[in-house]
Amino acid sequence: MKVPNFRLIKDYKEFQKNKPLGVVGGPIDEQNLNEWEVTIPGPEESPFEGGNFKVKICLPEDFPNSPPQCCFLTKVFHPNINFKTGSICVNFLKKTSFFFDKMNNKKTWTNRTTICDVIVGLYALLKFPNQDDPLNSNARDLFVRDKERYEQLAKSFTNKFAKIN
Repeated sequence: MKVPNFRLIKDYKEFQKNKPLGVVGGPIDEQNLNEWEVTIPGPEESPFEGGNFKVKICLPEDFPNSPPQCCFLTKVFHPNINFKTGSICVNFLKKTSFFFDKMNNKKTWTNRTTICDVIVGLYALLKFPNQDDPLNSNARDLFVRDKERYEQLAKSFTNKFAKIN
């Protein structure tokens, strides 16, 4: 028999109570709290405003000691998100050594991070791309060289893939 992950249950209850940013969704099956699908609204005053972005969150058995695997199921044009696979490159979802964290002064995964924190972090990533750690080099190059064109393309992709009719 599988031992319940009490921290995961606590995070689920917090999510149900607070629904950060008006996010909808949750566990795909309430009998398995390790696989989630949530829909994150596009941040206001960003090229993603008005869009709804579906994200899959897979929590490992040893959560919160290891970070979840997250990917956008909705296509998005963003420097830190792979357009084809939806994979995400962001430090707060990376587990690294203590030495590396201190040496590079980067915020990486900590076991104090909750599922709500992950969702808020993904929302913030949409609004504030990290140009230093790109996964989509085309989006990153446009973001750096021609921010206006980047925003036009991101809005176009939002309208095409993230609008609910």
